[in-house]
Amino acid sequence: MSQSHIEKAMLVYQAGIANVFRVDDFGLTAIDADDGQYRTRVRLMQSDFRGCESFVRGMEVCGVEIRSCGCNRAGDIAFADWEVDRGPFRDKQNPINPIDAPILVSAADALRSVIDDYQSSILSIRKNHATLLAELVAEAEPYLGALEDFFDDFANDTKGSLGSSAANNCDDEATQDEAIGLCEAWIADNVSNAGIDERILCVLDGEGVAAGAERIRTKIAALSPAPGC
Repeated sequence: MSQSHIEKAMLVYQAGIANVFRVDDFGLTAIDADDGQYRTRVRLMQSDFRGCESFVRGMEVCGVEIRSCGCNRAGDIAFADWEVDRGPFRDKQNPINPIDAPILVSAADALRSVIDDYQSSILSIRKNHATLLAELVAEAEPYLGALEDFFDDFANDTKGSLGSSAANNCDDEATQDEAIGLCEAWIADNVSNAGIDERILCVLDGEGVAAGAERIRTKIAALSPAPGC
């Protein structure tokens, strides 16, 4: 399997050697309690500490999520329970994201995570509801000035929900506050101050497509006739 298909890998110290496994999750038990099946563990490398550590650092640079643990047992450990304790020779180890230590997430990484999800949802709506979106844009354009507060309310709700999600991914209050601020700025630039289609998409994403379209049309109906007519 090529490295481009690997999302997670575990560096496992085994007495005086180390192993690198491709994994689907970072569970330590060999059998997943949720389904009673052995976890997916594919050995990518077995070598000395430095060789395996260098290997996973390269993988991390390429976007693979890395954690480290131990298994102080002889033989093939692919189907053994792993441990937080990395075993002997810890003074010689340079673990990457030990399983017993939290991974600190930057505000920028927290922002990227929630914005990627938001943009994916918006792209799906654009693709699957293009006709409806075009109709709503045409219907809303004559009332754009009167709809500013309506659209701003949804943008502010999205700022709040995305900011909260981003903050939940951070480890300390200062980083949480920074992530919230980044989310608010991103929504301001890419929704509040963007074109009418982005504002409409924000409503459709927040309310659901059918309910969002109904909310927009109900608001427009309450404003008829169009200003200036």
